Amino acid sequence: MGVADEIADMQYGQRVAELELQLEQQKAKLAAKSAAFRLASKKLTELERHVSFNEAFFTASPKPPTWITEKPALRTRDVTVCAMLSDMHFDEVVNPREVNGINAYNREIGTQRLRRFFDKVISLPRDHFGGHEYQGAVIFMAGDSISGDIHEELQQTNEDTILGTCLYWSEQLAAGFDMLAEFYGNVHIVSVCGNHGRRTGKERAKLRARDNYDWLLAHMTQRAGSAPGVTWQIPEETDARVQVQNTRYLLTHGNLGFGGGGGIAGAWTPIVRGDLRRRQREGAAGEVYDILLVGHWHTYRTGGEFVLNGSLKGTDEYAYSRSFGIEAPKQALWLETADYGPFGHTPIFCAPMLPDGRIDRGAEGW
Repeated sequence: MGVADEIADMQYGQRVAELELQLEQQKAKLAAKSAAFRLASKKLTELERHVSFNEAFFTASPKPPTWITEKPALRTRDVTVCAMLSDMHFDEVVNPREVNGINAYNREIGTQRLRRFFDKVISLPRDHFGGHEYQGAVIFMAGDSISGDIHEELQQTNEDTILGTCLYWSEQLAAGFDMLAEFYGNVHIVSVCGNHGRRTGKERAKLRARDNYDWLLAHMTQRAGSAPGVTWQIPEETDARVQVQNTRYLLTHGNLGFGGGGGIAGAWTPIVRGDLRRRQREGAAGEVYDILLVGHWHTYRTGGEFVLNGSLKGTDEYAYSRSFGIEAPKQALWLETADYGPFGHTPIFCAPMLPDGRIDRGAEGW
Protein backbone atom coordinates (compact mmCIF):
# COMPACT_ATOMS: atom_id res chain seq x y z
CA MET A 1 0.00 0.00 0.00
CA GLY A 2 1.36 3.33 -1.00
CA VAL A 3 1.62 6.48 0.99
CA ALA A 4 -1.36 7.92 -0.81
CA ASP A 5 -3.56 4.97 0.20
CA GLU A 6 -2.48 5.28 3.85
CA ILE A 7 -3.32 8.95 3.86
CA ALA A 8 -6.75 8.19 2.36
CA ASP A 9 -7.46 5.52 4.98
CA MET A 10 -6.50 7.89 7.80
CA GLN A 11 -8.78 10.58 6.40
CA TYR A 12 -11.62 8.08 6.06
CA GLY A 13 -11.19 6.84 9.66
CA GLN A 14 -11.13 10.37 10.98
CA ARG A 15 -14.29 11.17 9.07
CA VAL A 16 -16.03 8.09 10.41
CA ALA A 17 -15.02 9.07 13.97
CA GLU A 18 -16.38 12.59 13.45
CA LEU A 19 -19.68 11.20 12.12
CA GLU A 20 -19.97 8.78 15.04
CA LEU A 21 -19.31 11.65 17.48
CA GLN A 22 -21.98 13.75 15.76
CA LEU A 23 -24.38 10.80 15.93
CA GLU A 24 -23.81 10.41 19.70
CA GLN A 25 -24.32 14.12 20.18
CA GLN A 26 -27.59 14.03 18.25
CA LYS A 27 -28.77 11.03 20.27
CA ALA A 28 -27.97 12.87 23.52
CA LYS A 29 -29.87 15.94 22.31
CA LEU A 30 -32.81 13.74 21.28
CA ALA A 31 -32.83 12.01 24.71
CA ALA A 32 -32.79 15.36 26.46
CA LYS A 33 -35.64 16.62 24.30
CA SER A 34 -37.59 13.41 25.02
CA ALA A 35 -37.12 13.84 28.77
CA ALA A 36 -38.16 17.47 28.53
CA PHE A 37 -41.19 16.45 26.49
CA ARG A 38 -42.21 13.83 29.04
CA LEU A 39 -41.82 16.37 31.88
CA ALA A 40 -43.82 18.92 29.94
CA SER A 41 -46.51 16.32 29.24
CA LYS A 42 -46.68 15.42 32.94
CA LYS A 43 -47.00 19.07 33.95
CA LEU A 44 -49.63 19.59 31.28
CA THR A 45 -51.60 16.65 32.62
CA GLU A 46 -51.41 18.03 36.17
CA LEU A 47 -52.41 21.46 34.97
CA GLU A 48 -55.39 20.04 33.09
CA ARG A 49 -56.43 18.17 36.27
CA HIS A 50 -56.22 21.36 38.36
CA VAL A 51 -58.15 23.32 35.74
CA SER A 52 -60.81 20.62 35.67
CA PHE A 53 -61.06 20.65 39.49
CA ASN A 54 -61.33 24.43 39.63
CA GLU A 55 -63.99 24.46 36.95
CA ALA A 56 -65.95 21.81 38.82
CA PHE A 57 -65.53 23.64 42.15
CA PHE A 58 -66.48 27.10 40.96
CA THR A 59 -69.25 26.06 38.61
CA ALA A 60 -70.84 23.47 40.92
CA SER A 61 -74.42 24.06 42.07
CA PRO A 62 -74.65 22.70 45.65
CA LYS A 63 -77.94 21.11 46.56
CA PRO A 64 -77.93 20.60 50.35
CA PRO A 65 -80.84 18.72 51.86
CA THR A 66 -83.57 20.78 53.43
CA TRP A 67 -83.46 20.43 57.20
CA ILE A 68 -86.20 22.05 59.20
CA THR A 69 -86.95 21.95 62.85
CA GLU A 70 -90.22 20.58 64.02
CA LYS A 71 -92.92 23.13 64.44
CA PRO A 72 -93.47 23.98 68.08
CA ALA A 73 -96.24 22.02 69.62
CA LEU A 74 -99.28 23.77 70.89
CA ARG A 75 -98.69 25.38 74.24
CA THR A 76 -99.68 22.91 76.91
CA ARG A 77 -99.94 23.06 80.68
CA ASP A 78 -97.38 20.35 81.22
CA VAL A 79 -94.60 22.12 83.14
CA THR A 80 -94.27 22.86 86.84
CA VAL A 81 -91.95 25.55 88.16
CA CYS A 82 -89.92 24.46 91.20
CA ALA A 83 -87.88 26.73 93.44
CA MET A 84 -86.19 26.54 96.82
CA LEU A 85 -86.40 29.25 99.46
CA SER A 86 -84.17 28.69 102.45
CA ASP A 87 -81.58 30.21 104.74
CA MET A 88 -83.11 33.65 104.60
CA HIS A 89 -82.03 34.38 108.20
CA PHE A 90 -84.57 37.16 108.34
CA ASP A 91 -83.67 40.12 110.58
CA GLU A 92 -80.05 39.09 111.00
CA VAL A 93 -77.73 42.06 110.56
CA VAL A 94 -74.49 41.68 108.58
CA ASN A 95 -72.19 44.66 108.96
CA PRO A 96 -70.27 45.28 105.71
CA ARG A 97 -67.35 46.73 107.71
CA GLU A 98 -66.86 43.32 109.30
CA VAL A 99 -66.75 41.40 106.00
CA ASN A 100 -64.51 43.69 103.94
CA GLY A 101 -67.49 45.23 102.16
CA ILE A 102 -68.46 41.96 100.49
CA ASN A 103 -72.01 41.91 101.78
CA ALA A 104 -74.56 43.64 103.95
CA TYR A 105 -77.84 42.39 105.35
CA ASN A 106 -80.71 43.74 107.40
CA ARG A 107 -84.50 43.89 107.22
CA GLU A 108 -84.55 46.43 104.38
CA ILE A 109 -82.05 44.51 102.25
CA GLY A 110 -83.75 41.21 103.05
CA THR A 111 -87.06 42.62 101.88
CA GLN A 112 -85.49 43.70 98.58
CA ARG A 113 -83.92 40.28 98.05
CA LEU A 114 -87.12 38.42 98.91
CA ARG A 115 -89.08 40.55 96.45
CA ARG A 116 -86.41 39.89 93.82
CA PHE A 117 -86.73 36.15 94.49
CA PHE A 118 -90.48 36.16 93.87
CA ASP A 119 -90.07 38.34 90.78
CA LYS A 120 -87.51 35.91 89.33
CA VAL A 121 -89.67 32.86 90.02
CA ILE A 122 -92.07 34.44 87.55
CA SER A 123 -89.78 36.20 85.08
CA LEU A 124 -87.19 33.45 84.54
CA PRO A 125 -89.69 30.78 83.35
CA ARG A 126 -91.79 33.35 81.52
CA ASP A 127 -88.99 35.13 79.66
CA HIS A 128 -86.29 32.47 79.30
CA PHE A 129 -88.16 29.16 79.05
CA GLY A 130 -90.76 29.75 76.36
CA GLY A 131 -93.25 27.39 74.79
CA HIS A 132 -95.13 26.38 77.92
CA GLU A 133 -98.13 27.36 79.92
CA TYR A 134 -97.11 26.46 83.42
CA GLN A 135 -99.54 24.42 85.41
CA GLY A 136 -98.30 25.78 88.73
CA ALA A 137 -95.35 26.28 91.03
CA VAL A 138 -93.91 24.40 94.00
CA ILE A 139 -91.82 26.29 96.55
CA PHE A 140 -89.60 24.22 98.82
CA MET A 141 -88.83 26.09 102.05
CA ALA A 142 -85.83 24.31 103.58
CA GLY A 143 -85.58 26.11 106.91
CA ASP A 144 -83.55 28.78 108.69
CA SER A 145 -86.11 31.34 107.64
CA ILE A 146 -85.27 33.51 110.65
CA SER A 147 -81.98 34.32 112.32
CA GLY A 148 -83.23 33.26 115.75
CA ASP A 149 -81.51 33.85 119.06
CA ILE A 150 -79.66 30.58 119.64
CA HIS A 151 -76.38 32.51 119.90
CA GLU A 152 -75.70 35.44 122.21
CA GLU A 153 -74.29 37.54 119.38
CA LEU A 154 -77.54 37.16 117.45
CA GLN A 155 -79.54 38.28 120.47
CA GLN A 156 -77.40 41.42 120.58
CA THR A 157 -77.47 42.27 116.86
CA ASN A 158 -80.76 41.01 115.39
CA GLU A 159 -83.00 43.74 114.08
CA ASP A 160 -86.12 42.67 115.99
CA THR A 161 -87.38 40.18 118.50
CA ILE A 162 -88.40 36.78 117.22
CA LEU A 163 -92.09 37.61 117.57
CA GLY A 164 -91.63 40.86 115.69
CA THR A 165 -89.62 38.99 113.04
CA CYS A 166 -92.35 36.40 112.53
CA LEU A 167 -95.04 39.07 112.30
CA TYR A 168 -93.23 41.20 109.70
CA TRP A 169 -91.94 38.40 107.51
CA SER A 170 -95.16 36.39 107.48
CA GLU A 171 -96.74 39.38 105.76
CA GLN A 172 -93.90 39.69 103.23
CA LEU A 173 -93.95 35.98 102.42
CA ALA A 174 -97.73 35.93 102.09
CA ALA A 175 -97.55 38.82 99.62
CA GLY A 176 -95.00 36.93 97.53
CA PHE A 177 -96.96 33.68 97.48
CA ASP A 178 -100.15 35.54 96.57
CA MET A 179 -98.27 37.14 93.66
CA LEU A 180 -97.11 33.71 92.45
CA ALA A 181 -100.67 32.38 92.72
CA GLU A 182 -101.96 35.27 90.68
CA PHE A 183 -99.54 34.37 87.88
CA TYR A 184 -99.43 30.55 88.05
CA GLY A 185 -102.88 29.83 89.43
CA ASN A 186 -101.70 27.01 91.67
CA VAL A 187 -98.87 27.26 94.19
CA HIS A 188 -97.87 24.55 96.66
CA ILE A 189 -95.52 25.47 99.51
CA VAL A 190 -93.62 22.82 101.45
CA SER A 191 -91.89 23.99 104.63
CA VAL A 192 -89.49 22.19 106.97
CA CYS A 193 -87.66 23.60 109.96
CA GLY A 194 -83.99 24.46 110.25
CA ASN A 195 -81.65 24.77 113.18
CA HIS A 196 -81.65 28.56 113.67
CA GLY A 197 -85.37 28.66 114.40
CA ARG A 198 -85.26 26.36 117.42
CA ARG A 199 -86.33 27.75 120.78
CA THR A 200 -83.81 25.77 122.79
CA GLY A 201 -80.06 26.17 122.96
CA LYS A 202 -79.54 22.46 122.57
CA GLU A 203 -80.83 20.48 119.61
CA ARG A 204 -83.84 18.36 120.48
CA ALA A 205 -85.52 15.39 118.80
CA LYS A 206 -89.03 15.36 120.25
CA LEU A 207 -91.35 18.14 119.08
CA ARG A 208 -88.49 19.38 116.93
CA ALA A 209 -90.70 20.91 114.25
CA ARG A 210 -93.51 22.15 116.47
CA ASP A 211 -91.05 23.88 118.81
CA ASN A 212 -89.33 25.71 115.96
CA TYR A 213 -90.07 29.24 114.76
CA ASP A 214 -89.78 28.12 111.12
CA TRP A 215 -92.86 25.99 111.79
CA LEU A 216 -94.66 28.96 113.38
CA LEU A 217 -93.68 31.35 110.57
CA ALA A 218 -95.02 28.92 107.96
CA HIS A 219 -98.38 28.69 109.74
CA MET A 220 -98.56 32.46 110.19
CA THR A 221 -97.80 32.96 106.49
CA GLN A 222 -100.46 30.45 105.56
CA ARG A 223 -103.03 32.42 107.58
CA ALA A 224 -101.84 35.78 106.24
CA GLY A 225 -102.24 34.78 102.60
CA SER A 226 -105.46 35.43 100.73
CA ALA A 227 -105.02 34.12 97.19
CA PRO A 228 -106.96 31.01 96.15
CA GLY A 229 -104.96 28.16 94.71
CA VAL A 230 -102.28 28.25 97.42
CA THR A 231 -101.78 25.03 99.35
CA TRP A 232 -99.40 24.24 102.18
CA GLN A 233 -97.53 21.21 103.46
CA ILE A 234 -96.00 21.78 106.93
CA PRO A 235 -94.94 18.44 108.40
CA GLU A 236 -94.51 17.68 112.08
CA GLU A 237 -91.15 16.04 111.33
CA THR A 238 -87.85 17.29 110.00
CA ASP A 239 -88.30 16.06 106.41
CA ALA A 240 -91.04 16.33 103.80
CA ARG A 241 -91.85 14.04 100.89
CA VAL A 242 -93.25 15.66 97.77
CA GLN A 243 -93.98 14.26 94.34
CA VAL A 244 -93.95 16.74 91.47
CA GLN A 245 -95.05 15.21 88.18
CA ASN A 246 -93.17 11.88 88.22
CA THR A 247 -90.25 12.94 90.41
CA ARG A 248 -90.18 12.12 94.11
CA TYR A 249 -88.41 14.71 96.26
CA LEU A 250 -87.25 14.59 99.86
CA LEU A 251 -86.88 18.03 101.44
CA THR A 252 -84.72 18.52 104.53
CA HIS A 253 -82.78 21.39 106.05
CA GLY A 254 -79.39 19.71 105.89
CA ASN A 255 -77.96 19.83 109.39
CA LEU A 256 -79.15 16.45 110.70
CA GLY A 257 -77.18 13.41 109.56
CA PHE A 258 -74.84 15.50 107.41
CA GLY A 259 -71.78 15.46 109.63
CA GLY A 260 -68.36 16.64 108.51
CA GLY A 261 -67.69 19.20 105.88
CA GLY A 262 -64.16 20.32 106.70
CA GLY A 263 -61.20 20.15 104.37
CA ILE A 264 -61.04 20.46 100.61
CA ALA A 265 -64.25 18.53 99.94
CA GLY A 266 -66.32 21.18 101.70
CA ALA A 267 -70.03 20.33 101.66
CA TRP A 268 -69.71 17.44 99.20
CA THR A 269 -68.77 14.76 101.72
CA PRO A 270 -71.58 15.55 104.19
CA ILE A 271 -74.16 15.85 101.41
CA VAL A 272 -73.27 12.44 100.02
CA ARG A 273 -73.21 10.97 103.52
CA GLY A 274 -76.56 12.49 104.48
CA ASP A 275 -78.15 11.43 101.21
CA LEU A 276 -76.99 7.83 101.68
CA ARG A 277 -78.31 7.69 105.23
CA ARG A 278 -81.70 9.03 104.20
CA ARG A 279 -82.03 6.68 101.27
CA GLN A 280 -81.34 3.77 103.60
CA ARG A 281 -83.88 5.06 106.12
CA GLU A 282 -86.54 5.79 103.52
CA GLY A 283 -86.00 2.45 101.80
CA ALA A 284 -86.45 0.59 105.06
CA ALA A 285 -89.78 2.37 105.55
CA GLY A 286 -90.92 1.60 102.02
CA GLU A 287 -90.38 5.20 100.91
CA VAL A 288 -88.12 5.86 97.93
CA TYR A 289 -87.15 9.27 96.61
CA ASP A 290 -85.37 10.41 93.48
CA ILE A 291 -83.85 13.76 94.46
CA LEU A 292 -82.77 15.19 97.80
CA LEU A 293 -83.35 18.92 98.42
CA VAL A 294 -81.02 20.47 101.00
CA GLY A 295 -80.38 23.91 102.47
CA HIS A 296 -78.16 24.85 105.44
CA TRP A 297 -74.82 25.01 103.61
CA HIS A 298 -75.44 28.40 101.94
CA THR A 299 -73.97 26.98 98.74
CA TYR A 300 -75.81 26.56 95.45
CA ARG A 301 -74.95 23.28 93.72
CA THR A 302 -76.92 20.76 91.67
CA GLY A 303 -76.18 17.10 91.04
CA GLY A 304 -77.93 14.14 89.54
CA GLU A 305 -79.57 13.15 92.82
CA PHE A 306 -79.64 16.35 94.87
CA VAL A 307 -80.13 20.12 94.83
CA LEU A 308 -78.12 22.10 97.36
CA ASN A 309 -79.57 25.55 97.90
CA GLY A 310 -77.81 28.84 98.52
CA SER A 311 -78.89 31.55 100.94
CA LEU A 312 -80.71 34.85 100.82
CA LYS A 313 -78.41 36.35 103.43
CA GLY A 314 -75.11 35.80 101.64
CA THR A 315 -71.70 35.92 103.30
CA ASP A 316 -71.78 36.81 107.00
CA GLU A 317 -69.17 37.43 109.68
CA TYR A 318 -69.05 33.74 110.62
CA ALA A 319 -68.36 32.55 107.07
CA TYR A 320 -65.92 35.39 106.38
CA SER A 321 -63.86 34.88 109.53
CA ARG A 322 -63.46 31.18 108.69
CA SER A 323 -62.54 31.88 105.06
CA PHE A 324 -65.46 29.94 103.64
CA GLY A 325 -66.16 30.39 99.96
CA ILE A 326 -67.70 33.72 99.00
CA GLU A 327 -71.02 33.15 97.27
CA ALA A 328 -73.63 35.65 96.12
CA PRO A 329 -77.14 35.35 97.59
CA LYS A 330 -78.73 32.63 95.45
CA GLN A 331 -81.75 30.37 95.46
CA ALA A 332 -82.45 27.36 93.23
CA LEU A 333 -84.99 27.19 90.41
CA TRP A 334 -85.78 24.48 87.87
CA LEU A 335 -88.62 23.12 85.76
CA GLU A 336 -90.36 19.77 86.01
CA THR A 337 -92.11 17.76 83.29
CA ALA A 338 -93.70 14.34 83.33
CA ASP A 339 -91.67 13.18 80.32
CA TYR A 340 -88.22 14.54 81.12
CA GLY A 341 -88.26 15.09 84.86
CA PRO A 342 -86.35 18.06 86.29
CA PHE A 343 -84.45 20.26 83.83
CA GLY A 344 -83.37 23.85 83.31
CA HIS A 345 -81.62 24.23 86.67
CA THR A 346 -80.61 27.85 87.21
CA PRO A 347 -79.76 29.98 90.23
CA ILE A 348 -81.87 32.96 91.16
CA PHE A 349 -79.54 35.84 91.98
CA CYS A 350 -81.44 37.56 94.76
CA ALA A 351 -79.15 40.60 94.91
CA PRO A 352 -78.31 42.91 91.99
CA MET A 353 -74.91 41.85 90.68
CA LEU A 354 -72.05 43.66 88.96
CA PRO A 355 -70.25 42.08 85.95
CA ASP A 356 -67.29 41.11 88.15
CA GLY A 357 -69.50 38.99 90.43
CA ARG A 358 -69.77 41.45 93.31
CA ILE A 359 -73.05 42.69 94.76
CA ASP A 360 -74.10 46.09 93.42
CA ARG A 361 -74.01 47.93 96.73
CA GLY A 362 -75.41 51.11 95.28
CA ALA A 363 -78.45 49.34 93.90
CA GLU A 364 -79.17 47.87 97.32
CA GLY A 365 -78.53 51.14 99.09
CA TRP A 366 -75.52 50.37 101.21
